[in-house]
Amino acid sequence: MQKTQMLHWICKKCSTKFRTKKEDKEIKILFSPEFGQEYNALMKEIEQEQKKGIKNSFNSQLLKAIDRTIEQLKINPQYGIHIPKKLIPKEYIEKYELNNLWKTNLPSYWRMYYTLSTTRLEILTVLITFEDHEEYDKRFKYKKR
Repeated sequence: MQKTQMLHWICKKCSTKFRTKKEDKEIKILFSPEFGQEYNALMKEIEQEQKKGIKNSFNSQLLKAIDRTIEQLKINPQYGIHIPKKLIPKEYIEKYELNNLWKTNLPSYWRMYYTLSTTRLEILTVLITFEDHEEYDKRFKYKKR
């Protein structure tokens, strides 16, 4: 399997300075290729809905929630819920070579996943994907009761 190029798109408005006790670190929000495609597709859907006169759809609420979460991650990269290593899906480990995974909750039980990487100068927050609860259950092998 070919490894995906992770650093697909840097959100220009998603870069900020983060002050730690020892030094300043810049926080960069990056989109994986999958996240970038999903995000762009969501924006196109909203654009189509607006042309039809639909102003406050679920899609627009989802996009607003994602944008709010990105703003929170610029302030605090550890904003989400840390997923234990043993629960990280193998496909993410293989595809992105990550060793940590975080999730945030979105409206209607949707989830957004991201990983963190740090250097001496910056904190990289790589947004991996967002999905509904059914897909979340499948990916993490949760069974319905």
